[in-house]
Amino acid sequence: VWLVGSVVLMIISARVLVGLISKFTVAVGLPIFFGGLLLAMGTTLPELVFEIEAIRKKEAGMVFGNLLGSLATNAMLILGIVAVIAPVRVPERGQQAYLMGTLVFVIVFSLFWLFVKSKKKLERWEGAILVVVYIIFLVVEAVGMS
Repeated sequence: VWLVGSVVLMIISARVLVGLISKFTVAVGLPIFFGGLLLAMGTTLPELVFEIEAIRKKEAGMVFGNLLGSLATNAMLILGIVAVIAPVRVPERGQQAYLMGTLVFVIVFSLFWLFVKSKKKLERWEGAILVVVYIIFLVVEAVGMS
């Protein structure tokens, strides 16, 4: 009963959240793609809290396991299930955003790999670079979509 109730509540919440984000982005004049980016930041906050707690307890394996697991889950499992339910089409106007997102992913993953491969740790200044690259990505997306 709890499982079924939780799944029903999750489906209803998802519908409401998607509707609210869609209406919000249209009301403030942002493209719907940007609304998806905002929503993604919100869904990442619990992971951020987990990562901070894992770092405080010096559990680097948990940090990297969670990051890679989250990436793999979102990129393969979630997208795969959605595509099985209904084909996912990149709209003509969204192709540039898709290309930019892919490019930024490759850049950030490459930077992360370069930072960590030699000394087996990620320094604060390196983390700051990753955050700056993400902020640049958001700004470029916001400007490109308007």
